[in-house]
Amino acid sequence: MSRETISRHALNAMIDARMQGMELCRNLAVTITHDESRCTGPNWRVSILQRTGDDHAQVECNDAIQPFMRELADRYDVPEHPPTADEIRDWTRRISSKGCPADPKPDAVPPHVLDHLLDSKFVVIVDGRPERTARGDQVAAG
Repeated sequence: MSRETISRHALNAMIDARMQGMELCRNLAVTITHDESRCTGPNWRVSILQRTGDDHAQVECNDAIQPFMRELADRYDVPEHPPTADEIRDWTRRISSKGCPADPKPDAVPPHVLDHLLDSKFVVIVDGRPERTARGDQVAAG
């Protein structure tokens, strides 16, 4: 089975949503990073950060969430290459600023571009749609 490429942000949101529904994992947060050294399996790895709570929560959560994580590892990869300057400018222009109904849904934006736009604070996700920020307005105008 081939893996689907999705943005790190989308993968992180799926894991966070699952963890919030698990008592053992509620005080933990995850960060997804690209794993350039992958030989087999997914091209990402997870770092778990403990926000508050019992020191044993991370181990217990890890044991509880492993089946879900294996399922994600079988299904998804994250983008391996950064977007070009033209892709960044083009997609930033396509995503309007607040109030315009023409915004594409996040899944319409290529995953490698969406990750960059979110990481760079050019866009934010509001009500399930990307919305250009003031910083993104500068890129779109340039």
